[in-house]
Amino acid sequence: MGDTVTWLRLTMRQQTLTLEQIVWAFAASVVFFLCVFFTAYAYDDEMKEVVDKRTGEKKVVPKKKIMTWAISVAQSSIMTVLGFMYLLLRYTDPLYEGTGTYIPSLPPIGSAAVHAYPAGPLYSADDFGCLICVIFGVANILDLGLGLIYYPEALSFLTTYFHHGVMIWLMLCCTTTIGGSPSLPSPFVPSFALALPEELPTMLMGLGSINPKWRTDLWFGVTFFLLRVCYHMYLCFYVIANRAYNEVIGVLLLTMTLHLFWFKSWMAGPGWPYVAFLFPGSSKNSKKKT
Repeated sequence: MGDTVTWLRLTMRQQTLTLEQIVWAFAASVVFFLCVFFTAYAYDDEMKEVVDKRTGEKKVVPKKKIMTWAISVAQSSIMTVLGFMYLLLRYTDPLYEGTGTYIPSLPPIGSAAVHAYPAGPLYSADDFGCLICVIFGVANILDLGLGLIYYPEALSFLTTYFHHGVMIWLMLCCTTTIGGSPSLPSPFVPSFALALPEELPTMLMGLGSINPKWRTDLWFGVTFFLLRVCYHMYLCFYVIANRAYNEVIGVLLLTMTLHLFWFKSWMAGPGWPYVAFLFPGSSKNSKKKT
């Protein structure tokens, strides 16, 4: 176990990946997510009855629940695991001013260690982090591409075209600086990887969308609030206080805005019973008035 942790920490420090290795990782990720999607496609045989808007006639069409969420569930599950590994190993490593225990820590605000490259908490292109970015980027590319072919009715501007487009750009920018401002001095893979534990709510939402038996509105709301609101707000504060790269601050603030919008929607929808329980003075009538 100790040797494995040491090796994993080493991959989070070193920057030794070659272009050939990255291409192979990209290809392997494509094959993996294609296998996930077409396996889901093969099992996605549930149908539903809808009314044709043009003719008014009822017809039976595929629900497409499994194929629509297959890549998202696979990607968010992998990112959640790798994200927590990154957080619990890289940011506890004494070489990165970690605690040397299992409690992650970041250098104090304003300290020189914050902007150190590549040993700082925000900037580098370490091997482990770059592989994470490759996997995440491929998942977004395929979810968008396959979605346009197989489930275009499930795609929306905000959650698909805009979100996936920004994420694909971010993966390229944070690993290579391509697409960033001309003054962007270095890759910033750790700044992205720090936010990966926030994929946990996406995994829960995807599982619940595939199978209603797996749906858990409570735990989705709890994890969303803790990770995508509280934890993400802390990351925003940390990078702003340390005057991080504009690209880092901009993306974190943009996603913070989306998270608050989505959490408000959850509170007014599936999470309303829990909101009413915590705040007994609330009522459905008062919700409608607002």
